[in-house]
Amino acid sequence: MAGCFVRLALGAAALLAFSASAIAGNNFCRFPPITYCDGCVLDRAIVVHPGSTCVFISYIGNGAFVGHDFITKPTKGHFGAANRSTVAYQAPAIAGDDYFEYAINWNVAVTKQRVVIRNRVTIDPSAQ
Repeated sequence: MAGCFVRLALGAAALLAFSASAIAGNNFCRFPPITYCDGCVLDRAIVVHPGSTCVFISYIGNGAFVGHDFITKPTKGHFGAANRSTVAYQAPAIAGDDYFEYAINWNVAVTKQRVVIRNRVTIDPSAQ
């Protein structure tokens, strides 16, 4: 993990994800912003209402975006690519917990880089 911080300090590549949770009037999705770095495995907690959708946009500050790899599919909801740099999770219509993993791949100069995001989802109709 220390290598990740060194690479960020040197400005290799920083990726940010943010929520576009207001894509529908009744949509609710909340997760904290996180910064990605090469070789990191990051945990992200997501809270979503049943039937809502979370959108994750991969932004690369320095480098060429390559794409996403889907590692572990969710067992209850649906997860997939909306386009080359955007992925989305749609929660099922019932409360419960879900989990999925994916990776983001990018190049800085000729160096391939990758981060894995482990997503723990709480589907809670009363979440605020």
